[in-house]
This record gives sequence, structure tokens and C-alpha cells, in this order.
Amino acid sequence: NPGMIYRPVRQGATLDWGRDLKVTVIWPPVDGILFLENKNRMKRDTPWHHLINANAIGLRVEFGETVFQIMGDIQEDYEAKFLLPKLPPEWRKVDVLLPCSHGIHATKEEAEFFRPKIAVGCCYEDGAPAGWSRTWADNLPIRAVYGAVGAEAYVSGIDGNVTVVSDGRKCRVETEFGKNRRTNPFRR
Repeated sequence: NPGMIYRPVRQGATLDWGRDLKVTVIWPPVDGILFLENKNRMKRDTPWHHLINANAIGLRVEFGETVFQIMGDIQEDYEAKFLLPKLPPEWRKVDVLLPCSHGIHATKEEAEFFRPKIAVGCCYEDGAPAGWSRTWADNLPIRAVYGAVGAEAYVSGIDGNVTVVSDGRKCRVETEFGKNRRTNPFRR
């Protein structure tokens, strides 16, 4: 895109998205991320993949009293070692959370750390890695993990497009398939 502006950002940077929004970069940290050895990863899941994910941008968007937090693609081992310990306590208050790694690797620690009212996992069955079950979206831990801390949890592969609408005080969720999750035409 010829009109695109590129600006490298790190934790603490602010973005101007209009007078009603306060947007803060919460990740990656100023000092960057080092490679974290993890022998439990699949062999095809290279260190480069994890370093790129570990440095993905996370954003905190404040609109009135409502806080949206987009955690980026950081994976659970990096999250536990680097992200959660580096976030200031005031960034724990979250109303709407797009969890780390699309919600694919949702952890009890992350859910208890943020305790959002709403959690949205962004993953579709068609994006499932080769050899994974066609019902993999049903088996993602996000609903159980976030449900255990009282959050409403949604998965785009089940609910379709998930839209959170806020007036700056309250939020409501609209899903493409409403209560008829099983009518999703993309499900086989």
C-alpha cells in the first residue's frame, strides 16, 4: 500500500486512533525477546516461528470505561516467562480480550491474570493444521478456561464473525450465527 505508514513500536508507545480512543502498545517489550527452548514443540514448529510470534504486537484500546486488549500471537511458554511478568498491574483490568495465540493455547494463568468479561478466540476449522480433527475449534481450551473465570467465551470457527459493541460503559456481543452455532455453513 503506497500510502501506508510504517512505524516500529514497543511496549508503552501510544497510537493516535482518534480522540475517543486511548491506544497503547503492550507488547513486544522495549528490550525484545530471546529464544526460549521448549522441547515439547512439534518439530515443524521452528524457533523462527516462535520468535516472530513472541514479538507480535499486542494492543490495549481504552474507550471510555471499556478496555479491549488484543494480545497478539505470542505462544503460551513465552507468555508465561516474558509477557505476564512484564505487564504493569493496571493493565490487568480487561473487559474484552483476544487472548494470546488466537486463544488456541488459552491457559488458566492467562485467564486468571486478566479475568475478562468477554474472550474471543479467532480461529477457523479451515485453518486447522493438517491431520487435526475437523472439530478442532470445538476442542480449543478457550471456552472452558475463560468460562472458569466467568467470561463469555466465543470462537470464530463456531460462532462465525464475533462483534463486540460498546458505548464506552457496557459491551454487548453479536455473533454471525447467534444461538444457532451449529448452523455455521463453514462447518462440515
